[in-house]
Amino acid sequence: MTSPQPPGSGTTVAVFGLGRMGVRIASRLADAGLTVRGYDPIERSAALSFRTTSSPGDAVLDADLVLTALPGSPELQELAVGSTGLIDLLPPGCAWIDLTSTSPVLAHTLGQTAATSGVPFLKAPMGGGPSAAENGTLQLYVGGDPDLLERWRPVLAAFSNRMVHIGSHHAAGTMKLLVNQLWFGQAAMVAEAALLATTAGIPPGRFRDLVLDGPAASTFLERDWPGVLAGDYLHSFGLDRVVEELDSLLWEADRHDLPHVVGDAVARIHREALQHLGPDAGELGAVAFAEAQAGRRLRDPVT
Repeated sequence: MTSPQPPGSGTTVAVFGLGRMGVRIASRLADAGLTVRGYDPIERSAALSFRTTSSPGDAVLDADLVLTALPGSPELQELAVGSTGLIDLLPPGCAWIDLTSTSPVLAHTLGQTAATSGVPFLKAPMGGGPSAAENGTLQLYVGGDPDLLERWRPVLAAFSNRMVHIGSHHAAGTMKLLVNQLWFGQAAMVAEAALLATTAGIPPGRFRDLVLDGPAASTFLERDWPGVLAGDYLHSFGLDRVVEELDSLLWEADRHDLPHVVGDAVARIHREALQHLGPDAGELGAVAFAEAQAGRRLRDPVT
């Protein structure tokens, strides 16, 4: 008796973008028994469990599904409708699921372009970092046809254990950036509060414990704050990308004539951090910027 085939076995998936997220996603798909072809304009020297191609056309040849996991909006727009013209390269019947965190407007535009070209398309930006991609625990904020999501759910399950259908392509893009905005803002606020706490003799670790025991408890404090105290500012995601995302939301709020005083403050803090520290300061560069302004690091005293 033969063993059952893994979900999606026999499916060919092309993965565009082999950076910190895409390479892990492609590896999990290959480990699940799918045929995977990866493409990235930057040559990768690491040994991979899947085949890479030298051109976008070779990557999508006879593909059933294309996944894009790119750094941000500019790269996705260039790949999709720029000189590469990904949509025009896709074989008939090939579906496209974009995992990139992008501006909501671009999500909407690509959805319209895909529909005009007859390409089944889902917008599914990821929640979670490289470790979640490696462990298969990414969250996907999915926009588009829910039936299309159900069709590809077994394949997506190779790297995601939480797929939430949000609504339209625009809604999925918006929701992911709103989650990020709240997280970035919280990081900046916690850093300022923790620095003030030290002036009262409350060490950063003790500050965390006290907040976690009250109504201001949060996932950021529980999961990410210990890394901050160890000097980890999540350097694998550039501070320039953070500013790109925050500015996209400000534009959305402005065009709908909605208040964005707090959102503007969060974006401004990160712009200033970018100006002073550069993109390599990392995803939590606003925390490092607050420390630099205070002239002290958030570290527990050595006992």
